[in-house]
Parts: sequence; structure tokens; C-alpha cells
Amino acid sequence: MSTYGKEIAYVKGNGILIPKNVTTLWRWDLPKSCDAIETIEVEEGNPRYYSEGNCLINRETRELILGCNHSVIPQTVFRIGQEAFAGCKNINSISLPKNLLKICRAAFARTSLSSIAFPPYLATIDEDAFIDCVRLNEVVLPDSVAKIGKNAFCGCTNLKCVTLSKALTKIPRAAFRNCTSLESVEIPDSVTAIADLAFGNCEKLTSVKLSSELEKIRIGAFLGCKSLTNVTVPYGVVEIQEGAFAKCANLQRIVIPSSVTKIHYFAFLGSPVTIICGAGGSYAEEYALRHDLSFKEIEEFPAFHLYCPACGTKLVRKSNFCHHCGEKVRPSTSAQAAAKCEKESEDSES
Repeated sequence: MSTYGKEIAYVKGNGILIPKNVTTLWRWDLPKSCDAIETIEVEEGNPRYYSEGNCLINRETRELILGCNHSVIPQTVFRIGQEAFAGCKNINSISLPKNLLKICRAAFARTSLSSIAFPPYLATIDEDAFIDCVRLNEVVLPDSVAKIGKNAFCGCTNLKCVTLSKALTKIPRAAFRNCTSLESVEIPDSVTAIADLAFGNCEKLTSVKLSSELEKIRIGAFLGCKSLTNVTVPYGVVEIQEGAFAKCANLQRIVIPSSVTKIHYFAFLGSPVTIICGAGGSYAEEYALRHDLSFKEIEEFPAFHLYCPACGTKLVRKSNFCHHCGEKVRPSTSAQAAAKCEKESEDSES
């Protein structure tokens, strides 16, 4: 029999028992990996903790503190605790309770999950929550999710499809880094920032639709995305930082709007960019000339609507909302310009 902390014991070599007099538990009191655990029990009469479905749960906070390969999460759980299932190699799928609000740091790190359905009220997925879940193949985040932490899905090498929440305002550092099977991603218009290395080394990523509310593309955001061939930067972006599209081995064409006023010298380092499309006299043209790149001048469509598309009211200023009816008025993107640039380039090549 081996112990964790002072009073927590393995029983029969493959189960864990919490005595009734234990009222304070720290994560280091518990096994670092739950992979070898088959049963989780709490002695009757414990005022702070109880077990259900082979889960250790805090009575007051409804936080699941520890699970195992044989856990069935009760519907009463509000939060999956730090490293609760970390390292469980035999979990292929698990059902999350419908009222779950938060998944804490590294809760499912390095598990064998191949699929997981997120409940409709989930608000937060903390850092490292699903790091190195190499069998996970799809992620669909409900629109209730307002925050994901850094490295949340980093190293999910089998992940092919991601649907992001429309409540997200930021894609954090390395959130999807080394997701080497990811093929396409659409960043919702709620997102204003893509952090460092957010999609770094997503080698099969061929299609990216960026948010129309994006302001900066940060260091290495799409570093090593070898399958990207063209990118359209939306109007409103003011800066493309160091290595943002570096080592994108097939990236040849990029549309850059006039809102961009700074492109770092190494933004496209190691990428064979040959054509930059943009408005005449813009910073994009200056950058192209300074770096001996071909520049194709294109008509830049208005960044903002002049009239509300819902009620027809003339907008009194550049705004994302109509002052009359409250309708959201999104800036137009460079999609038409990108298509025009691509067509003209193909015509000139032929």
C-alpha cells in the first residue's frame, strides 16, 4: 500500500481511497497520472469530498478533482479540475455534463480522446487543457466559450477540423500549434488578436479566413504552415509582426490592405512570396518595392459601409453599429480584391 500526502492511500494497488477525516487536498497529494487508477472512493462521512462514477468531487464547488480511465462524470459537476484526467491513456471518449462551465489547466492533457462534445454553457477552457491529445480529430466549440488558454490544443496531431466560438476575442499563444493535420480554419469576427505561434507548424493548413475585426497578426502566428499558398489580410489589421508567415514553403501571394502600417522585416522569412496585392501608394507597395517583390495594384473596396444594410440609414461616422437600428455593420473585407488579384495573376501567367 502506498500513500500520497499523509492520509491518502492506494488500496489493492489500483484504487484510491480518501479517508473521512481528510478535508484539504492539494493536487500534489494525488497521483501525478491517473492512468493506473481503476477506482476512486471516499470514505462515508467525509464533509468536504465525495465520489461518484469513479470521480473525486468537491461538495461545495462541484469541481471534479480526480478521474480515471473508468470515470463517468456526474451531471452535477460544474468544473473539471487541474490535471483531473491527465495521462489517462485508455479514455477514447467521455461525456461532459450539460452544465459544465470550466475545464481547468491540463485537465485532459495527454489522453487518448478521439472525440469530445462540449456542452452548451461551457465558458472557459484553460491552458494545456487538451495538449498532446494525439488522437483528437475534431473540435467544435460552442458559442458560449469566451476564453481558451495558451497551448489549449497544442500537439493534437490528428486534429483536422476546428470550429471556433463566436464569443472568442483572442486566439492565445500556441493554442493550435503543431496541429499537423489541421486543414482549414475560419477565425470568427469576434476575434481581435491572434497571439504568438497560435497556428505555428500546422503543416497541412491550406485555407485561413481571418477575422474582419483583427488588429494585429503576432509573432509566428502562422509560422511553418507549409501548405498555405495565399492569404488575404482583412482591412483593419495595422501590423504584421516578426515571422507571422515565415517558413510557409508554398506561400506566394498575399493581399495586404491599406490599414497595415507596419510589416516586420522577417514577417515572410523563408516563404517564397512573389506577389503582394494592395492599394497604390500604400505601405504594402512600399514594402514590396523595398524587398524586391512584385506588387499588383488593386482596387481597395471601402473599409466601411456608407449606409446601414438593414434600414438604409446613412452612417454618421465609421462605425460597426448603426446608430438608428443598432444593426451590426461589419467592415467589408478584401475578399473581392483577393479574387481579382488571383485572377489577374493567373491571366498574366498564362
